Amino acid sequence: MIKQSEKTMKKEAELYLGESRALKDEEVNRRIREDMKDFDVHSFVQNLRDIRTLSKSLDEQIEKQKAAFGITDANREKLETTYALKMDLFYSQACAIHPLTSFGKHCLKEAVETRKEFESLVGVYTTRITPENISVFLPVLTKDLAEDILTGRREAIGAVRAKGVRSYGAGTLVYYADDGPDGATLRIDWLYVHPDFRGRRIANSLIGEMVYQVQKGAGSTLAASFTVGENWEPVIGSIFAKWKFIFGTQMEGDTIVSIEDILDPAPIEEVRKKYGKEAKPLSEIQDRDRSSFIRRTLIRDGYRGYLWRQAEKPDYFDPELSCYVGDRRNPEGVMLVHRTPSGMLRVEYAGLGSGDGRSIISMTGNVLYRAITTESSESTLDFPIRMDEFEEMMKRIVPKQRSAFYVTAVLSGDYVEEDVTEEAVEELLSLSDEALQAGFHNLTI
Repeated sequence: MIKQSEKTMKKEAELYLGESRALKDEEVNRRIREDMKDFDVHSFVQNLRDIRTLSKSLDEQIEKQKAAFGITDANREKLETTYALKMDLFYSQACAIHPLTSFGKHCLKEAVETRKEFESLVGVYTTRITPENISVFLPVLTKDLAEDILTGRREAIGAVRAKGVRSYGAGTLVYYADDGPDGATLRIDWLYVHPDFRGRRIANSLIGEMVYQVQKGAGSTLAASFTVGENWEPVIGSIFAKWKFIFGTQMEGDTIVSIEDILDPAPIEEVRKKYGKEAKPLSEIQDRDRSSFIRRTLIRDGYRGYLWRQAEKPDYFDPELSCYVGDRRNPEGVMLVHRTPSGMLRVEYAGLGSGDGRSIISMTGNVLYRAITTESSESTLDFPIRMDEFEEMMKRIVPKQRSAFYVTAVLSGDYVEEDVTEEAVEELLSLSDEALQAGFHNLTI
């Protein structure tokens, strides 16, 4: 069931974000300048001094706990909590101005070094999720996401945390790299912490690890989208806001439709007749030849991605819904549909050889026709296709679509107007209260 209409979701987004569209660069820069004008340098420096005083106390406590750990005390959770607090202090410093300034990057590096020190002494704290360790994190993943990680469609990092002497997969962050002309954007798909471990700043630490990857050059931008109206939205939003993400709103890029919403199949038949190119199901190709057919298609289309591994597993693609147009030896178009563990039917490949947009429309019509004649009414289809003709056709066939309205949070070095260096911060810390009251805009930062 659709929980909210698009109009209602947009209204909620306006209340939450103050606007109903993505922010333009000039608006972002204006807001940043206004924030800097209101920046309370005296409070900032005092907070930084308090943090450093606490850090010294933590270092002393860590040394005592390290000496006892494994000898008179086997409680990992106790040592883990102290290290986690120290890392969180570095994150707080990084976010005080902006995590992608020189000072912010330095603090993130210190947090990562602290994490590595803990791991060298005790064990895994944050790790990349792989086929070898994914079983530990299954309680904090959906079945579809677990499959995506195993196939390589998505990447993920996981948080390991202790309760007493035992450790568990406590939280996960799932993402993928979206390549663009200005570099890769790392897009966060999923951020979840097990209820038994909430309140231990795990989401904060996972975001910190991702921001560190961005400042190391793994991507030029970090983005996360979450559905407007969910009850956890304000909590998630406040975490990303702390990290200086800029917020905007957008509709989901994929076209999501439910079979129960296709009230009249006649428009589908019209599409199939109009384009006159009959799409043939992959089931017409013998099992032993299906893998080579898919591989040839990927080679011809210059595909780069996770589907190469799935080409060796013909059962990964539904043979009745997946289809092609034209000669099997050199098809004009190929559409590959995967049935996820949750039952969603997801188009994972829509490639054209000598064909054009009409081939995409023809294959889409075939997928829809076969879905409404063979699948249950609760089945949902996901078409990640951006094409005006396709979208117009889908509006005629399925006026009611399930695409969600999203809040999107973006972190980019492009939004850092002025860098703040470690030297500038040390200079601030050395100033007297009287000098600080005069403001920090006279300093060169």
